[in-house]
Formats: sequence, C-alpha cells, structure tokens
Amino acid sequence: MDNGEYIEAEISKETYRKLGLNERQTVYVRPRDFKVFIPEDYVI
Repeated sequence: MDNGEYIEAEISKETYRKLGLNERQTVYVRPRDFKVFIPEDYVI
C-alpha cells in the first residue's frame, strides 16, 4: 500500500526463518491470494 497503512499477513514458521525477519523491520510484499472482508452491515 502506498499510503503507509499496515496490512496483516500470515506466513509459515519455515518461511519466517528462511527470510530472517526481525521485529519492526520494513518488508515489501506482493499479494498472491488475498481476501477482503466487508462487514455485513456496511452501508455507503
């Protein structure tokens, strides 16, 4: 996201270890399969 918002993503422990990620490290992602959840009572 170009606007600085946070996203939540899940990765396996194996992938986490392979990437050597650190807490508060900035990472860049490209969605492969994603879902958007909109509350049922959402009204425009």
